[in-house]
Amino acid sequence: RGELDATGAVDDGKNLLYRLNLAYQDQGGFRDFTNYQTTFVAPSLTFKLGEGTRLTLNYEYLRANFRDDDVYPNAREFLNVPRRRYFGEPQLEDNEYTGRLFSYEFTQALNRDWQFRQSLSILNQQSENQGVSLLGLQDDRQTLDRTFRRSTNDIENFSIQA
Repeated sequence: RGELDATGAVDDGKNLLYRLNLAYQDQGGFRDFTNYQTTFVAPSLTFKLGEGTRLTLNYEYLRANFRDDDVYPNAREFLNVPRRRYFGEPQLEDNEYTGRLFSYEFTQALNRDWQFRQSLSILNQQSENQGVSLLGLQDDRQTLDRTFRRSTNDIENFSIQA
């Protein structure tokens, strides 16, 4: 996993500030055929517009690709199964998630004790998941029932506060 967090002023008067967060992770799992890869980018800009007035713009991007596995069924027959054993189908398993968040916050100090604040956020999340899920053992205690699953989600959320 690698990460970067940078912050500072863009101009000499320090009226424009930035922050940049980056992260990348690529790891395998303790079970065969599992992996997890994420990319995260989050830039931010703050504008000092005058005495007590600020506008901050934020953006976050997260992308995750992974091949996951199910938890072993609750049965004594699985106590002796090597923990690296993968019961899925690697060719069918694919999970992707993408999240994007944009937000801004505007603040204006009205006096020493009061301020006006307005914020907006827009969130978009998309996920596509498919793979094999474990259902359990049949009565013969040797046959494992599995099922194929597939889902797609697209979620948008918009909020504003004043």
